[in-house]
Formats: sequence, structure tokens, C-alpha cells
Amino acid sequence: MADPTAELIDRLLASGKVSSDTRDELRSYKDDLAKGQLEGGDRRYVEALASRLLGASVDSGEETAEGEDEGSLDDEDLWDVGEDAEIAELRARAEAAEARVQELEAEVAQLKQQLGQA
Repeated sequence: MADPTAELIDRLLASGKVSSDTRDELRSYKDDLAKGQLEGGDRRYVEALASRLLGASVDSGEETAEGEDEGSLDDEDLWDVGEDAEIAELRARAEAAEARVQELEAEVAQLKQQLGQA
């Protein structure tokens, strides 16, 4: 069975919706995954990013192959896998940063529109 996180990474890389820094980070995650060293927090980050940018999740749109282990990652809610205080703080900071980016993108779009009307 292909790892669903690897599939999400591939979809994100193919989407063209991520910055070059994020592309590098995703490639690093894929290398870690191949070595069996990808941490749970990184898996959750990939899932959240795919959800936000692609409307995808670990189990969305993916049919379970016959004979696949019922306890596989597809069946787990990754957000319920325990997380420590540092990860929670980083998640909160990332969410705040993403919200600010959206605000700034809206401001830029508005300024572009105003400049086009001038």
C-alpha cells in the first residue's frame, strides 16, 4: 500500500499551489517518509495543508484497496494522535500566520484593483 501522506505530498507538489520553500519542505518530508522517520506532527501538517489547498485529506477520494489493513493510516484521524504543547503552539502560530497571509493577499488584490481603476 502506498503511504497516503506520500500521495498527499505528491498531489501538493503537482498542484503548483505551494511556494518554493514549501516545496522544499515537502520534498524533505517525503525523504523522511522513505526513511521511516516522518513525525506525526509533520504528517498532520501535510494533511492540513492538503485540506486547505486541495480540499483533500488522508482518506478523501481514496478507496481502500481490498485486503488493506483496517487499522491503516487511512482510518485514523491524525488530529487525534497526541500532540505536545510545543506542537500546539507551533500549530497556533502557523494558523495565525496563514490567516494573516490571507488578509494580505486580499489587501494586495484590492490595491491591484484600485490601481487598475486609476
